[in-house]
Amino acid sequence: MSTPSQSPDPAEQPEQQRAAEESALGAEEEQPTSEAGEGKARKPLVITLTTLGVAVLLGVLGTFALGPLRSNITEAISGFTGPSIEKGDCLDMVDASLQSFEEEKVECGSDASDYKIVKHLTNESCSEKRAYEVLTIESDVYCMVLDVTAGDCLWVQDKQHLDTKVGCKSDKATFNVTKVADKADKTVCAPGSYYAIYPEPARTVCMKEIGGKG
Repeated sequence: MSTPSQSPDPAEQPEQQRAAEESALGAEEEQPTSEAGEGKARKPLVITLTTLGVAVLLGVLGTFALGPLRSNITEAISGFTGPSIEKGDCLDMVDASLQSFEEEKVECGSDASDYKIVKHLTNESCSEKRAYEVLTIESDVYCMVLDVTAGDCLWVQDKQHLDTKVGCKSDKATFNVTKVADKADKTVCAPGSYYAIYPEPARTVCMKEIGGKG
């Protein structure tokens, strides 16, 4: 997922939507801007990478309030040698690069946990809106959400890296999680916030940029 300061590319970038204040006509502002309260769109990204000797299809996504949706892409892969994972498990992105991706199963809610698997499907897409981070291994499809709570901080690098959780005092911290709500509704976030919406289980993660970094 690219950093918020980068210009969104409709074909490649993940989507992080900045909560927009409505205009007098009731329409949302779609143009990227540095002014609080106006929208910033981040477009979907699909990357096929090789990790642990096998191909992994990984989608890095945020919210789909605006902009085109990515295609439903699947890829059959075999010989996966990573950890045995299932719905309810959480993963630490030990290496968040899409070129040398490596994950480790950890305790959910821990400082090390970056993503939680909320769905395990077979030969299905996670959702029509593709609103999840997606890991596909042969016929198994794992739908993941950020494993964060209010007060956590994220390191958002670029479109070649997954977002990961870091200490808020770290120089790498670019976003602070301000709120996590058990509903899929961007209005729970303050105007000017960034947000990620997941439809099932319903969840909205509200974030703010730290010190203008990103």
